[in-house]
Amino acid sequence: MPQKPVHYLIVFVSVFTLLIGGCGKPSAADPDSLATARVVSITVPGTPWYEEWVHLKRELEKNPKNHLDVRLYITGQLGSEESALSQLRRGRVQLGGFSLQGATSVIPELEILLAPYLFNSLAEVDFIIDQYLTTKFKQLFAERGLVLLNWAEVGWTNLYGRTPILTPEQAAHLKLRSSNALSSQLFIQAIGADMVPMPFPDIIPSLQTGLIKGGAAGIVFYAISGIPKEAPHLTLTRHAFDTGVVLANKAWFDQLPTEQRDLLIDSLHTQQEQRQAVRDTTERILAAPEKYGIKLHGLDAAQQNAWEKITRRDRQAIIDRIGGEGQAINRLIEKGKREFAARGKEESTKTL
Repeated sequence: MPQKPVHYLIVFVSVFTLLIGGCGKPSAADPDSLATARVVSITVPGTPWYEEWVHLKRELEKNPKNHLDVRLYITGQLGSEESALSQLRRGRVQLGGFSLQGATSVIPELEILLAPYLFNSLAEVDFIIDQYLTTKFKQLFAERGLVLLNWAEVGWTNLYGRTPILTPEQAAHLKLRSSNALSSQLFIQAIGADMVPMPFPDIIPSLQTGLIKGGAAGIVFYAISGIPKEAPHLTLTRHAFDTGVVLANKAWFDQLPTEQRDLLIDSLHTQQEQRQAVRDTTERILAAPEKYGIKLHGLDAAQQNAWEKITRRDRQAIIDRIGGEGQAINRLIEKGKREFAARGKEESTKTL
């Protein structure tokens, strides 16, 4: 991959520039100066996640009560999600947006949310996340020096490839990209594919060189990142749901004046607004996949059952491997699923 040295040089320069800029507090010599709020993420322009951070910066800058200078590093300038999370925990950046697959490096219990076929509908996802899991994960993030400001929905995860992957048999021995998340790797192994772990920015070069033949991703990221040019076949397995997270460094956040903290939170879209933005974008892509170079493949009942059957042991394997509060999180999820079903809100089929 001839471009890789340039990529690493850019990352090095970005990180060096970031570090020499200080830790985000106002200068003692100028008490009226703005506090710096550096935002880190891996997004693509034109996606809801990119626009969320642009919206935050715009809302804060136009408010006369704001005392934050928001600087955006949201297109992967600072490296992988794992690297960005490390910088956030150390206070080198102050805010960040991450997929669940990236955030599992800090909170292993998040792996359970990515277990194959855990959720049956968007309504069920919303209910369990909001009513049963948010408070618990706020606590877990706080214990690791982070503040969970919001969930940042990514959506259903699906399989993509240079050729169609409609059945586990077609995935067998196929070189598929996985993230570093345990759930991602267990899924690739369960379907009989050859696992090739790599960060998201390496996907397109690896498809071009033949290092991988496909992988798994949310629809919006897949479509807008340019992956369809190299791997145009998208199979709607909907085998996992990625909610993502918006985080702040806790020490930095706690030292902000109460008015500034409230202003920061109010400048983000609400949870439901963010969800709807992702779901609307997903609907537009699915309504006209050819505009993005996507060859879309649905699954019949037999094909769907085959994927579910071959991955049914993954959730327990995740719980056994992560330890911690995995069992407690799983019990919360099961309790939420029972209550949701009892309320009669279960949908017969998934949407999006």
